[in-house]
Amino acid sequence: MRHCSRLFVTAALLLFSLQALAAQPDPRTIIDENTKKIHELVLASKNDDEMRLKVKGQLEGFVDFEEFGKLCLGKEWDKLTADQRSRYLAEFRALLERTYLKRFKAGKPFASTFRGETRMNKTGDRAEVRTTITAEDVGADVDYRFYSKNGWKVYDILVDEVSMMRNFRKSFLKVMRKDGFDALLHKMQNRNEELEKAGDGGEGGAGEEDE
Repeated sequence: MRHCSRLFVTAALLLFSLQALAAQPDPRTIIDENTKKIHELVLASKNDDEMRLKVKGQLEGFVDFEEFGKLCLGKEWDKLTADQRSRYLAEFRALLERTYLKRFKAGKPFASTFRGETRMNKTGDRAEVRTTITAEDVGADVDYRFYSKNGWKVYDILVDEVSMMRNFRKSFLKVMRKDGFDALLHKMQNRNEELEKAGDGGEGGAGEEDE
């Protein structure tokens, strides 16, 4: 009797897990829904500062900032203390948000279209959703790379076929391997302050001299 009860519980848990997995939105749906929401927030914003504040909250729903940031440091991430990781991720999040959001202007409409079907890897745990974003007759291909871990999350964004993760990593590692973590953090802080004053996303990186 107990054996039957255990089998029943196991089967019920398995069924629940499968149902929960099936209920999770796929990468294409995630981008579609979030892009529409971002468009609404952009149009409703009175200025770019308000727009950034609203939209960056939307990004948290589908971008894994920690995984994104870890990949930008490669093996150097493992050498950081918990405090260093926390400070780095705070600056990284701000830099990534501004680099992504520079394509949007408060109150200005934009269009987003898909380019082909979602690309999946052989094991089904990686995906790439390709889009084109057009605003005021200026367009850019923006592609999102996802991984699956308790739901789909973005770990890299490509703009016109250039990986933001690889671009950041090249810049970050150049500074860190030469001058250490504190120098990297200082450059990231300075870069974020420059972008804050300029009111625009720039091109990212730890600093212009490192590109």
